[in-house]
Amino acid sequence: MKKYIQIILFFAFLISGLNAQTSTVLITDKPTSNWPFYFRDFTEAKITLNDDKESFTNTKININLFTGELQYLDGNKVIRILDNIDDVKSIYVDDDLQFMFVDDFVVRIVVSNDKYCITQRKKGKLSDLEEGGGAYGSNVTTGSVDKINSKLIGGINNFNYPSLIETKDEGTSFDPELKYFFINGEINFILNKRNLTKAFPDSAKKISSYIKKEKISFKDEKDLIKLFEFLTPII
Repeated sequence: MKKYIQIILFFAFLISGLNAQTSTVLITDKPTSNWPFYFRDFTEAKITLNDDKESFTNTKININLFTGELQYLDGNKVIRILDNIDDVKSIYVDDDLQFMFVDDFVVRIVVSNDKYCITQRKKGKLSDLEEGGGAYGSNVTTGSVDKINSKLIGGINNFNYPSLIETKDEGTSFDPELKYFFINGEINFILNKRNLTKAFPDSAKKISSYIKKEKISFKDEKDLIKLFEFLTPII
């Protein structure tokens, strides 16, 4: 549970009060196998480490939607960050987009306070790159794996930045799967009514009543922010 302890330390440094993330200007509209990245281009970010002794402010980063990896530019080469990710405390992009690592996957913080937060995981499936497109949950045969491996995939087997930029709108398109999670210390669960009431049994009736009354959709970020504001004083 080392990672969740670090998450708690990370929250201690957040700005007090609610911090809803709303900027979408830099986000990729239609990711492809050639450009399976969160942002339209590698974007300057501030990366702060847990010891607060070092931070990187001019690093151009992106997030690979297939692997959840934080990747950065070194000249014309895309570099995968695979080591020491437990040392990363915070990732800020464009001031109001904030990210963190959860189970070695970079997720976006939708809304947070000094105790807990709601995050969004945006994840692509390599099976969607099969010829003709693959469905979520579909089985990938040995033959289809060979077809996938034969493709050039940005940040996985193609790390040439000029090539990626030139062909970013080509390749096979895919629709990333969006899931929202609630994180409170060591508690980390997919955000839905069942999991929420189970995690906070003392407030289960109030939570159920509010969700029903307000017709909360667990796929709508505005609704999730409203729900978060409701939860803040009762859990």
